[in-house]
Amino acid sequence: MKKGVLLFLFFAGCTRHEVRENQAEYFNLVHFIHQEATRLDSLGIPVHKTVVMNGESEEKTLKIRNWRQELAPFREADINKKAYLGSYRTDTTFSASSFSVHYTALDSSLPTRTLTVHFDSVNPVRVSALIRTSNVLYTLYQQLNYVRDQGYSVQGRQQIKFMEPDSFRIQVDFLKPY
Repeated sequence: MKKGVLLFLFFAGCTRHEVRENQAEYFNLVHFIHQEATRLDSLGIPVHKTVVMNGESEEKTLKIRNWRQELAPFREADINKKAYLGSYRTDTTFSASSFSVHYTALDSSLPTRTLTVHFDSVNPVRVSALIRTSNVLYTLYQQLNYVRDQGYSVQGRQQIKFMEPDSFRIQVDFLKPY
């Protein structure tokens, strides 16, 4: 019995384990947004925020206390999920000092229809996404734009069955100069 346990432990210890790095096939939007939220939290910059709902507008100048929560809609545009691997066409466009990577959904049922990431020579500086979420009760379209060191916007339209559609726009401009 003792020998059997020792043999098991020996062979279990000799078993080849493949450890695969958790590499992203697509741009890691969740990581980028997390980094930006952390950076913005540490800067404590004031913003000018405009919210428009069905044509009614409200504006405020304030400091965002929780950037991770504030930028949550951008995490929803993440396409770097195991279930989505191979589900997006990738096109890259180069210019003299920058480049853009554009992802387009190959399947119309995927919520993130497009994701575009603009880079300076190395770093992401702008992210845009078009999201469509739908079920039997509602359809939601969102256009998201984030520009590093400038601000972001979320605009969209929500249609709930048997109700009038709602349109909305959130515009946040960073006020502290960079």
